[in-house]
Amino acid sequence: MLNDPNESAENQRRLVLTFMFSLLIFLAFQTFFPPTSIEPIDETAEENLEIVESTENNSENDDFIPVDEPNILPPQRLVSENSVLFFTNSGARLLNVEVLSPEQYIPHENMRGVFPNGLDVENQFLDYFVKIDGLPDLHESSRFEFLEDESAGSEQEGYSRLVYQWTSPDGFIIVTKTFENEDNPFGASMSVAVENTGERPRRFDGINVQMFGDRSEGGGSFLSMKSIVEGICVVDHEAEHRPARKLDQQRSFVGETSFGAVEERYFMVAAAPRTIGNDPTFGDQCSYGPAGEDHFVTAVGQDEFTINAGESLTFNYTFYVGPKDERYLKEYDHDFQRSINFGFFTFLSRPIRVALLFFQTWFINWGLAIIALTVFIKLLTFPLTQKSFANMEKMRTIQPQLKEIQEEFADDKVKLAEEQMKLFRESGTSPLGGCLPMLLQMPIYFALYRTIWGSAELYNAPFYFWITDLSQPDPYKILPIAMGIVMFLQQKLMPQAANANPQMKMIQTGMPIMFTVMMLMMPSGLVLYIFINMLLSVMQQLYIRRSNAVTAPLKA
Repeated sequence: MLNDPNESAENQRRLVLTFMFSLLIFLAFQTFFPPTSIEPIDETAEENLEIVESTENNSENDDFIPVDEPNILPPQRLVSENSVLFFTNSGARLLNVEVLSPEQYIPHENMRGVFPNGLDVENQFLDYFVKIDGLPDLHESSRFEFLEDESAGSEQEGYSRLVYQWTSPDGFIIVTKTFENEDNPFGASMSVAVENTGERPRRFDGINVQMFGDRSEGGGSFLSMKSIVEGICVVDHEAEHRPARKLDQQRSFVGETSFGAVEERYFMVAAAPRTIGNDPTFGDQCSYGPAGEDHFVTAVGQDEFTINAGESLTFNYTFYVGPKDERYLKEYDHDFQRSINFGFFTFLSRPIRVALLFFQTWFINWGLAIIALTVFIKLLTFPLTQKSFANMEKMRTIQPQLKEIQEEFADDKVKLAEEQMKLFRESGTSPLGGCLPMLLQMPIYFALYRTIWGSAELYNAPFYFWITDLSQPDPYKILPIAMGIVMFLQQKLMPQAANANPQMKMIQTGMPIMFTVMMLMMPSGLVLYIFINMLLSVMQQLYIRRSNAVTAPLKA
């Protein structure tokens, strides 16, 4: 049996409200429960992400003269066109990052979560520390000798190649780390040569390159502009992302390792295994897990290896320290593009992103590109929305007749339902016709949200007037308030149920306010899309209403 006829418009409105609440729930779900794509082969709780060290005594003998440890030097700068990377000879690790160009990618303070951000050489958690299991004397604060004669450049102008060397206390193992600029933006190469100067072979349980992230503040959320720091492993061309706040256990993946990284919304620090010796190969594994109380570590490396007496073995890596801009990432042969994560609706977000990049090449300004994208999607969905709005307008015009039927057959529910169905058939309306097309557009909305939220190109990208960064909230809250006003107007254009209860009316009034408050904290690029989309929808509804008024026959 059908419901009360005047409840049809209210049911329609409830579906719209359900759509909006579902949207909020989905956005939260996508933020706090990101999809996974590869199954871990190991999951064990560890305080630190380490491969078990060999217990074998690798010393040649007990009669050796300890090697003097070098002094800690001022930071050495690896200078390229795009950035300056500061290294310390304490562990031969990355100490700090300074982005030079493009100026757009000079990070805000709230977007430096993946970069080492200081000059504390004693910090245990600095990137690109190379851990060799079975070599316990090599640790984070082990002091390397800076080989200035073998490096390229100068202290005054900066270096294009840095060479560091560490010798084990017994003098039989020499580890040489070389960092050198590459031609591609924000990238460099790192080679680790392990030489055995002893008289017998030396076996090691493994080697890995470590990158650290901060998980002390628990990351951000979809209602916070603080970036969400994640660990990522790309193994067998499948990406596994894990938010920092969930990295309480070690997770390891074995296979063809493209890269491992610590990443956030727009930036990442990554390492990609390249070659071992002269033979091309891929890393044996990638893993991430906790490192102390407030940090986590992502590591890429190889399993056990043996170096014969008088020989050496070199491990080569490409690393990337910079923005997740696809223009730069695609220059590398390491699947770095897989760091751009659009969540569950990637299949829709990818083509939407392609369209957004296309419009930007025409309009230059990213805000205009978002407006063009909004109009383009509106045109694609026009047949669907046109039918929806036309049905809503017809529902509005038959409200008086529905009220008369309700009053006339108030005591006969069967007759009431029959008359209501008759009126719907004669008027060509459907009580659900206005809602179903809107619900079908939900995937597009979710995909747009993920596209605008996750596209590094919008970082520091200005629009006009007071909006200087489309990736940040509107500083004066003008755009969210304007969007709320348009949303309120759009609700007024919807057919009003004659018997709407007070609770439903309160929800209808509160929804624009709640949505506006939420948008105050959202990227202005996303708010711009929603505002333009709602504005076009209101214009479409007003056009349909005017057209119906002109074509409607005059009453006698």
